[in-house]
Amino acid sequence: MPIPSHLLNLLSSGNITNGFSVEKLSDVCSDNNILAKLLEVDHNCTKSDKYYDDDYFQVLIVTEPNKDTGFETTLLTKKKKEFEGMEVLGGGTIADKLPSLGVELDPKFLRIKDDDGNINYQNLAKYPTARFMLQCRKLSQLIAKTWLPKDSFKDELAATKARLARKFFFAANLQPNNFDPEPNQIPTGKETENIIQPNRLSQQGLQLSLLFGGLVYTPSAPGSDTYLRICEPIFSNYELVYEYALRVSWDTFYATRTDYPQPGNNPVPPYYEVVMSYPPRPELGEFTVKLEQVEKWAKAKDKHGDFPFYPEDIASSDKVGFVHPPYPYIPLSCT
Repeated sequence: MPIPSHLLNLLSSGNITNGFSVEKLSDVCSDNNILAKLLEVDHNCTKSDKYYDDDYFQVLIVTEPNKDTGFETTLLTKKKKEFEGMEVLGGGTIADKLPSLGVELDPKFLRIKDDDGNINYQNLAKYPTARFMLQCRKLSQLIAKTWLPKDSFKDELAATKARLARKFFFAANLQPNNFDPEPNQIPTGKETENIIQPNRLSQQGLQLSLLFGGLVYTPSAPGSDTYLRICEPIFSNYELVYEYALRVSWDTFYATRTDYPQPGNNPVPPYYEVVMSYPPRPELGEFTVKLEQVEKWAKAKDKHGDFPFYPEDIASSDKVGFVHPPYPYIPLSCT
């Protein structure tokens, strides 16, 4: 997501931002994640973990009455503090993961704060471009994972996440089965700025948006009170509300992003429509793409390995590696 020009200007000029100097901001924000914090927390780095407790967020709970068919989804729209009792497999609660920051760059790459404590403005300007490319990579890899058979995964949980993600692509244009509470019972004030509103273009791909935001969970076992996150966050809450409306095309290998014009109206977010590609998987073989090639791309690590995103000298180079899959017939997600 591009940095707002007014924010860049403030940072670059050393002017006061929200009552804090740039130097003070760099101290308050976590080291090297200053940009992510500025973007996600409304450029106010002083907000504590409890700041959002009374703000509303959307979380989608998915269950599978039958693994071979569809699924059932329930959209929870609640205050952050109301998610505190919902434990996540691996530690913490759903509330701990709100709001979603989306994908974050490795803190050693494009460091925003130099060793001497000064802001590196060149890296600050490069950060959103690099993050956007990492988002594109993650989306393409997610699609590739959904093409893999069950025996390609190391355990049942990994296979479950890929299977459910695949079902979300197939049902991208469908609304949740259940709402808690009903949309007409949700407040409309400032406390709901982090949710996708019912009357917005984003509603057409609501479930897919929440998947990409890391906001979809399933019980880790039938009847369990512990939840498994289906997909790690790629987009932030802010991007899902203000920037992107998502839908799926099943007949292309390329994603597209277009402006969402609203002439004659007071414009409302989101301001772009993204069409994700999810074509039928080609017949795997030597004339298209082989299963082992799909698997290598789907499971490629961001650092090291055959198709890394980060350079070997991650702390001193600004070069990125593989954004696109190295093989044909695997969908691209660069918009």
